[in-house]
Amino acid sequence: MKKMYFVIVALATLFACSNPAVSITPTRGASGELVVSSVRPEGNGLQASTVFPEFELGDVASYTVALTNGPGDTSSHSTTVNTNGSGDFAEEVAFTDLIPGRWTLSVTGRNSDAEVVLFGSQSVFVAGGERRSFVVPVRLLEGENDLGRWAATFTWPQELLGDGDFDKLGDITGYRVSIQDAVSQDVTVITGTGSQTLEGTGIAVFFAPEDQDLTITADDQTSQSFWLTVELLTDRADPFQVLARYDERWYVRGNLTSSTAVTFAESDFSFGGGATIALDLSDLDRFEELTDNYFFETPGSSVAAGETFTIQAAGLDNVTFGWRMNGEAIADATSNTLSIETTAAEAGQVKRITLVVTAADGTRYSAGHSVRIIAVED
Repeated sequence: MKKMYFVIVALATLFACSNPAVSITPTRGASGELVVSSVRPEGNGLQASTVFPEFELGDVASYTVALTNGPGDTSSHSTTVNTNGSGDFAEEVAFTDLIPGRWTLSVTGRNSDAEVVLFGSQSVFVAGGERRSFVVPVRLLEGENDLGRWAATFTWPQELLGDGDFDKLGDITGYRVSIQDAVSQDVTVITGTGSQTLEGTGIAVFFAPEDQDLTITADDQTSQSFWLTVELLTDRADPFQVLARYDERWYVRGNLTSSTAVTFAESDFSFGGGATIALDLSDLDRFEELTDNYFFETPGSSVAAGETFTIQAAGLDNVTFGWRMNGEAIADATSNTLSIETTAAEAGQVKRITLVVTAADGTRYSAGHSVRIIAVED
């Protein structure tokens, strides 16, 4: 979930009329006053199914508060206040003797390197002889000229146990990294059996299979969003080459770092060929608080071309189910189970599946679950 912060503009009324039926219009000569006292975050943290930049209010070292675009030819007002270490105002910011009328109130947050990391603005009206209350939304910077960074580390158990006709899947011998631009849909694929750096991209992959470790870093990245898919590979033939898959949407913001650490568990290595994934959605409290309504995550899956893949959701009563494939609603898919029949002609395709649950208090959309269709040799 995208982090959003709000600057609280605390104001009190300087005068009141004893007769509520009488309206008093302040004259232009009666000045107004505006006081900015603190900041507070809105929401309850990062979205479970997306990776946003690591950021805390305590990373803000100072705020610049400005009043601009006032009535007529009035002068702008601006002041900078330091924080108290928690991202709050160390002292309130007061603008007095303001000409009544409409102004633009803006707040800019900077880190210890004086880089802008937060910004927001709002049109406000200052009335003569009064103080008033305003709320200014402040979001993470998305400037095209400010570069950010992202990094991901993956670890896995030394021995990988599986189901079916094999007892041991084998060692990790390679990797495949796919980076799909969320806007243009362009895909960059990085495969290998050792460490490498992509020239001109700022992306480096550090592969240490003996330490059960794969690390990806990307420096000097423009503000963007993308889908990151990481597959751990063995030397077995398809469709069992992919041992485990990570698939998640990432966001890059200027001057900030997005990062995650993923530890694959034994259950993450059960994919390959036809399979069934069971989703337990009984913990409603977990996703009712998430404003973007994501409520489950599963690793991606692979299925041999010509086989059927099934996703089953359980644990919810009195709800209506729906499913989408690559963003499009699947006709007549209204139960808690979705079966995907694949064909040989679909080999190489990736289908992104989304579960839609409608309850009495609204509709929620799951994170995407990617199913890769693998070609099988005759």
